[in-house]
Amino acid sequence: MQHLNLYDPSLRPERRLLTLPVALLLLGLLLLAMVLGVALLQRASQQQMLRVGQAESQIKVLGALPQAQVDAAEAAQLQALRERLVQAQAFERQLQTLPPSEAALQLLEGLALAAGPDVWLTAARWDAREPALELQGRLLDSRQLPVYLRRLEQQAAFRGQRFSQLSLQPVPEGSQHQFLLRSGRVATK
Repeated sequence: MQHLNLYDPSLRPERRLLTLPVALLLLGLLLLAMVLGVALLQRASQQQMLRVGQAESQIKVLGALPQAQVDAAEAAQLQALRERLVQAQAFERQLQTLPPSEAALQLLEGLALAAGPDVWLTAARWDAREPALELQGRLLDSRQLPVYLRRLEQQAAFRGQRFSQLSLQPVPEGSQHQFLLRSGRVATK
């Protein structure tokens, strides 16, 4: 009778994980995976080429269509928006050239807080020596001007400021109105 010592690892039978049949099987699986990967890449490439061809044909079809006609009201509105952008950029450049002062900052803050979607400024002039303020702007509905004036009067920077001149005119190319406000300082008690 023969006794096996299973507790001593050197006496256990040797197990080989990588034998020739296992190595050939792994090599075959690796080759199969590579062939499948190449086939999938070729198919994806063909689909991408097909999508590119379809996109190019759509571009050609869209290029052959006549340009959409823009009606006069939309063109006027677009022009007005462009003018507002140019004026806002010019105003920003002017503000950047001015030295900072506390009164100017309060004035700008008051103008910003009083602003709304119905009124926008196209020009603002302020003379701190007199002090006098001139605001030019546009609005969509002329009935909103008193509301804007009340919002201005509620701002701390405009306390004691009285608007002595008001001009309101319709803009010929659209449904907007142009306004001009001039003020002088009223003595506060």
